[in-house]
Amino acid sequence: MAKIKEIAEKMNISVSTVYKALSDAEDVNPETKKKILKTAINMGYVAKRKGDNHKRICVFIDQPDDNHVQYFDYEVMMAFKRNAIHSGHEVSIMSLDYTLNQSKSFDELMDEYQFDGAVILGLSNFNPYFEQLKTTSHPVVILDNFLENQMVASVCCDNMKGMKLAIDHLVDLGHTRIGFINGQNDAYVCKERLGGYISSIALRGIVFDPALVCNGNFTEESAAPLVHNLVSRGVTAIMCCNDMLAIGAIKELKRMGLNVPRDISVVGFDDIKLSSYITPKLTTIHTDLSKMGEKLFIVLELLMKDNRLDMSLQPSYLVVRESTATANSIAE
Repeated sequence: MAKIKEIAEKMNISVSTVYKALSDAEDVNPETKKKILKTAINMGYVAKRKGDNHKRICVFIDQPDDNHVQYFDYEVMMAFKRNAIHSGHEVSIMSLDYTLNQSKSFDELMDEYQFDGAVILGLSNFNPYFEQLKTTSHPVVILDNFLENQMVASVCCDNMKGMKLAIDHLVDLGHTRIGFINGQNDAYVCKERLGGYISSIALRGIVFDPALVCNGNFTEESAAPLVHNLVSRGVTAIMCCNDMLAIGAIKELKRMGLNVPRDISVVGFDDIKLSSYITPKLTTIHTDLSKMGEKLFIVLELLMKDNRLDMSLQPSYLVVRESTATANSIAE
């Protein structure tokens, strides 16, 4: 486990810069802050204990090198940290991969570092800790996943409502051949969004075609071959499980000589900051990531005070930008 000084030495920067970055100070360059946080996560940063009156919390991140994690979970984590630090708590951050290498169970890790509670971002159902969390006695809040344990609560965006808003938008534009690029099969959020896609097209009288559903892995790069498959099946719109897949889809459609949105419309999900900077700007489902981080903190606070919770949904809404337009068959 690493302290601030060790992180500073590894990155060859000042201790004060690391301290300010981990405290989310405004006078640290955003990109520098991200690099410091990534290093802290991978090294396993444990905050110095201030005293018995302060709660010690750890934010665990699964797959921290994933682009989706870097763009989505980063914003959620920083909002959580701001709220926790403002309330006088100590916040440590580390990668689940790092902790697994310590050959300790989840409860052993929590006990050894005297963590009073934990938040887990990006938890895969295949992660060994997933099964251990079903029996943990420590207060834990997980983002965009769910499991049965009264000590574990979930904070999720409203995936079903978000998908319905996106599909209704596309159908209102005349699209009936709508492809869906999903993320990882095992991810709770992907199952939710796939279910939302299927139910939403059914509500609009469109027969579900499983050939129009394909699986990526949340990354921009994984979208390319899937886009070719969907275009060959005559889709006029592509709904993506997250914004990184949508950005990858737009780039591949351009490489194929197709115009977005004139030939094919594309919709993302999450509304990460990059969505409004690409060309064309991405139509997507917005979730307030800052509010989600705040909600994670509120729910964990309640759990640490012995209040039992299940799942808290964060509202989603449609943001229409430049990547969607009236349906146009590219077969014409």
